[in-house]
Amino acid sequence: MGAGQPRLLQDRRASRAPRERVSARHAEALGLVTKVVAPDKLAAEAETLSQSLLSRSAASLQGIKEYLKFASRMDPASASAFSSILNAGISSSQRRDPPHK
Repeated sequence: MGAGQPRLLQDRRASRAPRERVSARHAEALGLVTKVVAPDKLAAEAETLSQSLLSRSAASLQGIKEYLKFASRMDPASASAFSSILNAGISSSQRRDPPHK
């Protein structure tokens, strides 16, 4: 997987206690989240992320969904190869104009 792409979490500590609370910084360190923002910036960050997703083609979003659905069941080398194939498709997809508010 290339830089900036989410990595699969292969850490057993994250799944040992489903009711255990994890701080945002700890979740980031474990790879459960890729970014931590202050509570007062959360709405703006969510809007930025949603606009970014809305600007992508349907094909690229489908590729992301496919990766999330199947890669966790693959060995790391296969998941990386799968990611590369999907990334090539996503990178070559055209951006679309976001819907008007």
